[in-house]
Amino acid sequence: MMSIRRSAIRFASIVGAVAMALMPASGALAIENTDASANQAATQAATPFNLATLATVTASGQEVSGRFGPALAADNKELPANATNPSVHNATDASRWSADGGSGPWWLAYEFPGKATITSINIGWGNTYATDYSIQTSTDGQNWTDVKTGLKASAKAQWVETKLDQPLVTSHIRMTAKAKSQNYSLSVWEMRVMGTITAEQTDPLSRLTPKPLYSQNRSGGTFTFTDDTCVYLKDDSLKAAADVLRESLGESYGLKLPIGDSKCAVSFELDKNLDVSDKVSDTQSISKDESYTITTSKSVISVKARSATAGIWAAQSLIQLVGPWANSTVKLAAQASVPSVRIEDAPRYQWRGLLLDPARSFYTADEVKTMIDVMSAYKMNTLHIHLTDDEGARIEITNEGRAAGDTTDYTKLAEKSSKLGYPSAYPNNAWSPAIDGLPGYYTQAQFTDLVTYAADRGIAIVPEIDGPGHSLGLLHGLKELNVGNSNPKPAAGKDTPDLTKETQGRSSLATDSEITYTVLGHIMDQLDSMIDKGIAASSMPSSEIKRQYFHMGGDELFLGGGTGDKVQREQQYLGRVGDMIKKDNKTAIVWNDGLAAVDQIPEGSVVQHWTGNAATSANIQKLLNQRNGKIIMSPATNAYFPQKPGNELTGVSWACSGACTTSNFYNWNPTTQAGTTEEKVLGVEDALWSEHLRSLNDAELLMYTRLMATAEVGWTQQDRRDYADWVKRASDIGIDLMNRGNNFHKASEISWKGSYVAVDSAAQKLADGGKAVIGRYAEPGLTSTDGVHVTATYTKKDGTTVDLPVELAMKTAFGAQSKDANGKLIVNSAHMNSIVDVIATLPADALASADEAVGTIDVTVSSDSYPIPSASAMSIATKGGRIVQAWVGERPPIETPDPEPEPDPDTTKPVIKGADNVTIDQGVSFNPLDGVTATDDVDGDLTKSIKVSGSVDTSKPGAYKLTYSVSDKAGKTTTVTRTVTVKAKDTGKKDTVAPVIKGAGDVTIDQDVSFNPLDGVTATDDVDGDLTTSITVDGSVDTSKPGAYELTYSVSDKAGNTASVTRTVTVKAKDTGKKDTVAPVIKGADNVTILVGAKFDPRAGVTAYDDVDGDVTTRISGYGRLDVNTPGTYTFTYRVSDKAGNIATVVRTVTVKAKDTGKEPGEPKKETGDKLSNTGVSVAAMAAAAGLLVVGGAAVMVLRKRRA
Repeated sequence: MMSIRRSAIRFASIVGAVAMALMPASGALAIENTDASANQAATQAATPFNLATLATVTASGQEVSGRFGPALAADNKELPANATNPSVHNATDASRWSADGGSGPWWLAYEFPGKATITSINIGWGNTYATDYSIQTSTDGQNWTDVKTGLKASAKAQWVETKLDQPLVTSHIRMTAKAKSQNYSLSVWEMRVMGTITAEQTDPLSRLTPKPLYSQNRSGGTFTFTDDTCVYLKDDSLKAAADVLRESLGESYGLKLPIGDSKCAVSFELDKNLDVSDKVSDTQSISKDESYTITTSKSVISVKARSATAGIWAAQSLIQLVGPWANSTVKLAAQASVPSVRIEDAPRYQWRGLLLDPARSFYTADEVKTMIDVMSAYKMNTLHIHLTDDEGARIEITNEGRAAGDTTDYTKLAEKSSKLGYPSAYPNNAWSPAIDGLPGYYTQAQFTDLVTYAADRGIAIVPEIDGPGHSLGLLHGLKELNVGNSNPKPAAGKDTPDLTKETQGRSSLATDSEITYTVLGHIMDQLDSMIDKGIAASSMPSSEIKRQYFHMGGDELFLGGGTGDKVQREQQYLGRVGDMIKKDNKTAIVWNDGLAAVDQIPEGSVVQHWTGNAATSANIQKLLNQRNGKIIMSPATNAYFPQKPGNELTGVSWACSGACTTSNFYNWNPTTQAGTTEEKVLGVEDALWSEHLRSLNDAELLMYTRLMATAEVGWTQQDRRDYADWVKRASDIGIDLMNRGNNFHKASEISWKGSYVAVDSAAQKLADGGKAVIGRYAEPGLTSTDGVHVTATYTKKDGTTVDLPVELAMKTAFGAQSKDANGKLIVNSAHMNSIVDVIATLPADALASADEAVGTIDVTVSSDSYPIPSASAMSIATKGGRIVQAWVGERPPIETPDPEPEPDPDTTKPVIKGADNVTIDQGVSFNPLDGVTATDDVDGDLTKSIKVSGSVDTSKPGAYKLTYSVSDKAGKTTTVTRTVTVKAKDTGKKDTVAPVIKGAGDVTIDQDVSFNPLDGVTATDDVDGDLTTSITVDGSVDTSKPGAYELTYSVSDKAGNTASVTRTVTVKAKDTGKKDTVAPVIKGADNVTILVGAKFDPRAGVTAYDDVDGDVTTRISGYGRLDVNTPGTYTFTYRVSDKAGNIATVVRTVTVKAKDTGKEPGEPKKETGDKLSNTGVSVAAMAAAAGLLVVGGAAVMVLRKRRA
């Protein structure tokens, strides 16, 4: 039998669905309605459509592999012109089914995703048509019953319609042919099945991912959470589990779920003897400490957990049972509920990890937290952070606690190495992004907080400091490491090596130098301290959440080059570091290509497998079988996220020779692939390497939903896993991710669905004209609201109805992956759509009613992507111009609130966040409002009210100023200024242009006035952009003392080009009202001796200052004569007067001295040029052409009075 899955669709909770249009199956979506009362709102459709577009198609066979498959008979296309012409009929792209050969019978079958009501079957026959066929139905797809027999076609390209005597209700239909018109293969262009469909209800247990060890529906009704529901904890260590439940259901359903006593309907109990191993086959194992059970009924939810971590996993399962909208960011109208079930669960492997690589491109702490949230939701328990590599070091390490004699300045890691990033320029390939890897690092406080955040969600953080290779980030930051056999060596004139195309991928720490291990020991100690502090601040027991592991790297030493002593280096380094880890009572982890040191690393170490065949690797098997080791499985074909998830994307594809799809990530057995036994496999880990990623959005595109496939591989027993089953369940994952605000890849192998839910309109303020959000619709890949069709009808108590005007609002449409003019990937270009808000204008009379008016809003939602709409009913109570209450199902009690006290006057300004200074690359798209928010303690979210003045021209490098302002309703305004630096593209040319300093011109200030030398002074560079914060100032100004002060401003760019500007700051004496009788003071006119022939400028270095007028240098006049070619003594007279007429005069003697020509034999020639007294400046260096009058061989020098 030939079977082809054509966008096979399964619908969860679609009740009373109605078919509205003829639509192709391409990109088909099921539309889910999550409201419990949907039965009440459903109506039957009267318009049949082609149900083939929804079907899973199977056939007796296929004539040619890869052509004329059975799915083509269900694609709803018209027959082509000249369909009988053999060249058309047999074209390689002909959209028809061609059956297998033989003597028959030949059949084509459809399975529908619900109960179909069929009225007719219309077949468009090919050149070989059936002369005897029947229409059949089945309840199970195996046993078939005739509906119509003796049917036949009589011509090529003929449409034969069979109308049924009465509608047939079934999920299976089949055409079976016994005879055909000629000996060629039977051919069908189209088989259309006309009718309507009611989607089947999905078992709520099918929402659970990863799939539990054991689950069973029970009779006893549904447990509904109410405002009175509380949680009883029989052990305080389970608080984190209760917090996870509260955090999710609190925002989406408004539940507080306070901690209460034993009378609470929801209880969490710690049972350290809990054992569910009887549900596991003899050949597989479980991580017993993570075992939990859930028992629910109409009145109680009872959770038993063997550990606090297991309690968190139970909470996540309860959240999934509530449904994919449980993490909605707006309050829903329905009440949260779970069915009566029994779940017994525990994971297969104890390590279910994600490797995060901020070293190549940085992820902020908040971005990491969003990853942690998703990991926890799908029961992943280990976050492995790759903190160092050639392209950066991302952790703050202080000098506190250095070993005796260690003078290493560890602060340089944050100061220097954190500024690196993976260069987009190399390697120059089609899947590199348009910008370099992002710089940044985690402060110790941030890293500690990440540990706390992860711990409270059941996740441990395991750090990695890679070595001896992949270590340029360490070498670049810490000069002390560049000793011994370290590689590469610093360039001439530098004390650390830079990241260049030549040095990337060729690094090695000095394996032969003691300082290497001193530095590593210090870093490891501080990381351990951060982890301990983070766990202590969490609600979780340290014994559960702290992983006694440390990853020491060991991969790809000297990738692409290097010396011939790789094995010796690996053995020396990994053996030594492994012993350090062991002495710290931890277990070392090493990448499998570091197992050249299998005999040197400690016994019991863990290997992380990523490349090659683990089952046939002698070193891996030696570690596992002879050295008591274990293995973490991360094979690139099954666990590497840089590999693109779909062939429609541009991206890395070396591991799978094409896309590594969810099937690659799901369909494998880690134990079998490791070539070992179950107990030797510590677990599985996905790897999010960031060479080609520059944003959380792009990372999520690669991670989700393949991470969820790995989550099930790590959790669920092998004999309970089924890819076809997971693909059905994965559709809920898309809705969950959209609610969370995460991006994901719309994998073609998953049957995605749309989903609608009613929103609690009473929880929001009415917009102008009585508009309110009444619901939300989510559909992966939606490009426009034009493809979504919504109707809303308001039914009053007396039964009269009103059609409500409806608007749809979507912030961001689905965006496809795109490239810039240079073929580089544009960051954030591939993103999932936002959720659609359904906004209705409520009846004016109902809103204005002085008495409570109760009505029902019936909503139907359909999408062009799929022709089955969803129906939803929500009741709403209005009074006095506001919505009193909105609900689904039975009306919950409403408390009459106490009269609200008069609000305190709003005296607090709003707060603007996310408008920090930022550097972007030239040509990159920039939206000044991205990530910028505003909140007010009274008015709440004011983000939409932010106003921005100023502009950024991303085509031109430079520093641009933007001003953000926002006002609350009380009129309080907050203003924030932001500098956006557009960094010039790297053209590959050497940067030889120095920065430019502006705003450092000479200035006169009043005595005793405050003066900041950096006010108004800026520096920009044509490559590095804004360098204002890097300006240094030499010199000082005493504003209490009148006088002229010199300040020198300097700044250097990354290429070492330096700009300097000298500024004179004149402090002007206070006007005391007294007559000015003090003459100015002339400085710099000291006597001086020069050599014959030397150049001399009598004005150089001469200044004048007055205690009232300030700097009067420009008023100096003078006279004198000097012949620099004739030895002798010459005089110059300098004169200056202030505005009050006070005069100062200075006479200066210039002695011209004959050269000393005598020298010893062999004595080298000496530099000549005396120094001007008090200045230290060479006369020759100070000579100027201006003011020289040449008379014969003499220079007559006249100082003329300059304009004051």
